[in-house]
Amino acid sequence: REGEYRSMRFLESLGYHCVRSAGSHTPVDIVADSATESLRIQVKVGAKPPAKEHQRLLDWETPPGVRKFMHHWVKEGREWRLNAVELAPVAR
Repeated sequence: REGEYRSMRFLESLGYHCVRSAGSHTPVDIVADSATESLRIQVKVGAKPPAKEHQRLLDWETPPGVRKFMHHWVKEGREWRLNAVELAPVAR
């Protein structure tokens, strides 16, 4: 849960309005909207998220134009570092 709050504080500092999807059984932990775009974010802390987590978020249906991200928080010493990866479908 702390990783989700970290991501929300980060996104809010960029001007997004965030809602945490607590207790949800979807691949989305945070819905973040600004005046110009809408994001769906899965948050992981510690170990690198497995590929199936990325695929589950990619496969999740959203309205056109919604961007999907995987936020992965890693602790380095006393500091937390965010690896934010935008997920995009692979062209076939």
